[in-house]
Amino acid sequence: MEEMEKLFAFPSSEYRGKPFWSWNGKLEKEELLRQIEVFHEMGMGGYFCHSRIGLETEYLGEEWFDLINACADKGESLGMETWLYDEDRWPSGIAGGRVTANPQNRMKFLRMSIYNAWERPDRENIIAAFTVDLDGLSFTGKQRVFQNDGTKDKTVLTFSIEEMALEDSCNGFTYLDTLKKEATECFLQETHEKYKLHCGDKFGKEIQGIFTDEPHRGAVMAGFGNSNRDGEYLVPYTEKLFDEFIAAYGYDLRDFLPELYLWENGQKVHPVKWQYMELVQRLFLENFLSPIHKWCRNNKIRFTGHMLHEDSLTAQTSMIGSIMRAYEYMDVPGVDVLMEHNYCFWIVKQLQSAARQLGKKWMLSELYGATGWQFSFEGHKAVGDWQALFGINLRCHHLSWYSMRGEGKRDYPASIAHQSAWYPYYSCIEDYFARIHVLLSQGKPLCNLLVLNPVESLWCQIYPKWSWQLQVFDPDVQEMEQIYTETFRMLCGEKLDFDYGDEDFLSRMGSVEEKNGVPVLKVGQSVYTSVLVTGMRNMRRSTLNLLAEFAKRGGNVVFGGTPPSYIDALQSEEANTLPAVYTSWEKISEALSAKPMVSITDSEGKTIPEIYVQLRQDGDRTIAVLMNVNRLQAFHDVTVMFNIGGYCEHWDAKTGKRTLLTQGNPIRIHMDFEPTSELCLMIVPQDNGLMPEPTFGEKIREVTGGTKFSYKLHEPNVCLLNFVDYTIDQQETVCGKDILEADKEIRTYFHLPLRGGQMLQPWFAGTKNKPEVCDLRLNFHFYAEKIPDILYLAMETPADFQIEVNGTSDAVEETEKYWVDRCFKLLQMDCSVLRAGENVLTLTCRFRSNLNLEALYLLGDFGVVLNGKDSVLVELPETLSLGDISKQGFPFYGAGISYFLDSPSNGSEKTLLQTEGFDAALLVASDGRQSKTIWSKPYQTDVTDIISKGSVLELQYILTRINTFGNLYRPDSQGGSQYYPLPQGMTSEIKWIQYR
Repeated sequence: MEEMEKLFAFPSSEYRGKPFWSWNGKLEKEELLRQIEVFHEMGMGGYFCHSRIGLETEYLGEEWFDLINACADKGESLGMETWLYDEDRWPSGIAGGRVTANPQNRMKFLRMSIYNAWERPDRENIIAAFTVDLDGLSFTGKQRVFQNDGTKDKTVLTFSIEEMALEDSCNGFTYLDTLKKEATECFLQETHEKYKLHCGDKFGKEIQGIFTDEPHRGAVMAGFGNSNRDGEYLVPYTEKLFDEFIAAYGYDLRDFLPELYLWENGQKVHPVKWQYMELVQRLFLENFLSPIHKWCRNNKIRFTGHMLHEDSLTAQTSMIGSIMRAYEYMDVPGVDVLMEHNYCFWIVKQLQSAARQLGKKWMLSELYGATGWQFSFEGHKAVGDWQALFGINLRCHHLSWYSMRGEGKRDYPASIAHQSAWYPYYSCIEDYFARIHVLLSQGKPLCNLLVLNPVESLWCQIYPKWSWQLQVFDPDVQEMEQIYTETFRMLCGEKLDFDYGDEDFLSRMGSVEEKNGVPVLKVGQSVYTSVLVTGMRNMRRSTLNLLAEFAKRGGNVVFGGTPPSYIDALQSEEANTLPAVYTSWEKISEALSAKPMVSITDSEGKTIPEIYVQLRQDGDRTIAVLMNVNRLQAFHDVTVMFNIGGYCEHWDAKTGKRTLLTQGNPIRIHMDFEPTSELCLMIVPQDNGLMPEPTFGEKIREVTGGTKFSYKLHEPNVCLLNFVDYTIDQQETVCGKDILEADKEIRTYFHLPLRGGQMLQPWFAGTKNKPEVCDLRLNFHFYAEKIPDILYLAMETPADFQIEVNGTSDAVEETEKYWVDRCFKLLQMDCSVLRAGENVLTLTCRFRSNLNLEALYLLGDFGVVLNGKDSVLVELPETLSLGDISKQGFPFYGAGISYFLDSPSNGSEKTLLQTEGFDAALLVASDGRQSKTIWSKPYQTDVTDIISKGSVLELQYILTRINTFGNLYRPDSQGGSQYYPLPQGMTSEIKWIQYR
């Protein structure tokens, strides 16, 4: 117990986050080592060295490996873990194009083409052809035809093989044939063996593991992940597909290709569809994941990562099949949860289920991707909370940039690193999650319910465009998706923990046994006393037989709603004949006869469905973690009751402190749950001598903090310059363009490759200067009511440009300083050349394809007033008013800002500082000696110890950089290009609440 208490208070690096570290520029050893120290300051436990867009250092070159080793040594010296990443960008499998430069290794597809009777089929690469009577998707009268056969008046279906189209995102090649073992072995030779040669002595020590990102076997009639035409008529193909199909099922798939794509006699469900899907699933596992997993095991390095698109049954079916089956081949299985409001709880539950059944302790989530610059600490908590609750204990933050140069700054911001002003405070987030990881890694889950995962019911009803770009269009599948999500929410709302059961796992790892005289269904290392079936249209016969045996021996099998009407994709009523409980959707909970250990009710005794809970048993200790997963709604007068007795300790994940909350038999707790709040409890049989939970006494007064404040900026103010007039050679000037739009227009004019996240990597394209195509002149305009005493220009690659200010060529001087990121060089401007009114900053250059046109930034002690597109430099305001600072002279500012408040009188009272909210990443209250952070709801903290009568309290609002680097204006099509900065700063009043 004492060891666990220490680990909870001071979690080790293995429980701490490890971000994707975006290696995206010309890498320098000293800067890499400095950034590792930044990660350490942020509370991280390690990092994944990840090639990203913009990389100039050769991927997998000699220098690359030297830097990997240097970083591993540096990380080890700080007690941090270095992890590798197995690809240049993603998806994994091509070694930056080296593997698929060989056409034998390229992804391939099987295409169906439909021709009317009068059309002449294209016979290139045709492997089979049929005539049919076709009505929409339904066909009859199928006849196989050969080259010289007449087509009469029939529709002709041809089937041909084609290669995936070449893609710049694959450095001019294609993705891998992941169904082919020889292709995977080539990938291992080009990537893993090279890491072994250069870094192998660090495997399992300084270097802990390797990440595979979004591998897949190709989309099934869904048009995702390739640019081939008419993707709805494509399914994955590999050279041995037909031979493998014959070996598995005893007949030739080529004779049944129309049934694979279409509906025979109008029947959507067909065995060949399921059999094809099962085969390509197995080939992907056996020929891609398994060889990599074995290599990693043999070389003492852990294999982690995630597959492509897990969010729904549809997405899984489209790109992988069953995501749970992939986890068997990973040491640290993982998921990817993109965006801020992606509440796909079930994908983490699938991962947790497989990890429990397979006996895997560690579970990874790649999280925070595509959340944006405005993402606050409250958002970091809310997105991470429910994932940690369901078992995620290796947080892989997406994304921490090495550099913001060029496209780097647009690669899924914000950077979770030094480029964000809030980075010095991030350790509070990592401490919090690491403590939850420690708690939920102890003991065993209290879980007795298995819910069959219905993903294979989708497999047997695929057809062209059943899904498109991962969105489902088939109404039957839409209904299944709805039942799937509602089942999850119903069970979690009723506080019934469960695991999903994959049908393949059940066929290989499932058995019926007895435990303490009770029939149980065992799946791997997990045992269950009840099984729930909902939303399944098709069931394997092996699953049916296992359920029949379990029910016959007294196990509790519940069918909620309509039972499956197909067995092995053949119509059958057998699922209706088991000795099971058949019930309506509304009575599932009652039919399960489950009595949860914990109930969570409101003042009327009604269950609160949006407070989720996880329970674990660790010897004689019961661990409970409760979370309100609603980000907007608080629940007041909540009663939490456990049907066990003992001493209930509060283990505070934010502070690491432990207190005695209550005791009794049963245990009852009365409290409020704020939005996204958590409660971590340890129920023990004995009194451990903890202090009782501190409480506030009677409220005696509430004082507002005022509406006008003195203030201090933590960085110079910013004026963004990103509208430009550009002139190519001596042609007519194009006025008022966004700089990135101008860049695109210029490249299009000269037929140069456009920049973007999918472009060729610089290391691959070569970093030598490209041919110069024109003289280019860029004019940036700004206005001044007051000319600053000191003014800096922040810009990228100033050496590529000649710079003039109001026609003066020597008006700026480069310094050794930088701003935000080392790519932004600081040049001091000669303010004597500035004038009241309009000023013009001119950049000229010889334009070439590897020259980036980017926004400019003016820095200094000035205010900024916006007038449409125009920015006017004015005096800094003397004070700030309560409200949005973007309207008070700071429309582009994105660092810290301190407000100074007079403290209320404070005798023996306890004082709470409270606010309804703020537009910032977090809030820090400080007296200059000690500080308190406020970063989650309720936005309040006890400041009794840091205020005294007449003292001044500094409230530091640590802003995000959304108004500095975000997209702040609307295009002409939406009413004119002008800036619309988001609110920032103290936008809600401060309250001092005092208690006796």
